[in-house]
Amino acid sequence: MNRRTRCFSIASGLAAALLVFVAVAWAENSPNQGSAASTQPGQSDTDKDQGTQRISGTISSIDPASQTMIVKGALFSKTILVGSDAQITIEGKSEASLSDLSVGDRVDVAYHLSGKTYVAERVTRTQAKSENSGASRGTY
Repeated sequence: MNRRTRCFSIASGLAAALLVFVAVAWAENSPNQGSAASTQPGQSDTDKDQGTQRISGTISSIDPASQTMIVKGALFSKTILVGSDAQITIEGKSEASLSDLSVGDRVDVAYHLSGKTYVAERVTRTQAKSENSGASRGTY
């Protein structure tokens, strides 16, 4: 392979990687994630009209005093206000609160932007911290 062909191959690979990175970042921050056909249980079409967005990730910080948590997604972290009107769902608890969540828990959060603040509407714990810790220690 000559030098020109090798440079073209490297440039093409870098361009493709950049395109994938931008597409994932755009999809994660898009206010209209998914189509109307992908409405989640408990979510109405009016949720989408009001700008409901979603992030899935791991809780990296919780501040009970300010009622906020930081969720680290695939590419970005977001500080989300979890007010008393946010619906928090945890297996085995009918009425969960922010204090029932822990750093390291995996969560799905439906939120909207109010001014410059991300405000949680629904928080669903998908995996507890203790379940996460064993997953990364697989046997090879």
